[in-house]
Amino acid sequence: MDGFGRLRKFARCAPVIAVSALFLLCAQAAHASKAEDFIQDYVKQGLTILDNPALPHAEKHKLFQALLEPITDMRRIALYTLGAKAQNAPSDQIEAFVKAFHDLEFSLYERELWRVQQLKVEASVERAKDDTVVQAFQLDSTGHRSVNADEIDFRVLNASDKPIFADLCVRGAWIAVNQRIQYEEFLAQRGNTLPKLIDKLRNRTSKMNDYLAAGEEPVRKVRKVRSY
Repeated sequence: MDGFGRLRKFARCAPVIAVSALFLLCAQAAHASKAEDFIQDYVKQGLTILDNPALPHAEKHKLFQALLEPITDMRRIALYTLGAKAQNAPSDQIEAFVKAFHDLEFSLYERELWRVQQLKVEASVERAKDDTVVQAFQLDSTGHRSVNADEIDFRVLNASDKPIFADLCVRGAWIAVNQRIQYEEFLAQRGNTLPKLIDKLRNRTSKMNDYLAAGEEPVRKVRKVRSY
């Protein structure tokens, strides 16, 4: 086929290519919009619970957990953070770890949302078909975003069907990614003894809940690991 023949063939295909590209862009935009709406709704409901002065902390914590339970998959995230250890540890230890991780993660999410007080979703980035990062920024007391406002990113899976809130990025650090690194190091230094890690998670959760009940911000220990 000569150059003109190829050009004519491309011209016939161009409308099909353009329509396909437009369809793909529209589908991506729809996924992003659903992910953004999903996170903004979670933020709104979460802050309504945490900012209610009439509720004691224990009740806030219970309601916040009830909000998160159906929109998260803590077992999946827990096993991810445990890495290779999840393949050969006794089943009873795995179940104990998943429970300890579950409780810690909900307290971590509560801390971060309580800390910012006001948060607005502004954009999102689709990493893959069913993997979207939603970007939100802290607002000041007047409801505006300052130049140096903290950014919190939310990883949303399966936004087009049943969205799952999978991870949180605070000050450039993804929580689950950092946890995986920290847990692997902890186990390596302590002879791969999972019960010791479980005790560590339980202890951290207890201390964090004590801080939150007192209206204080717990000390944050994270490493800056930006991506999966």
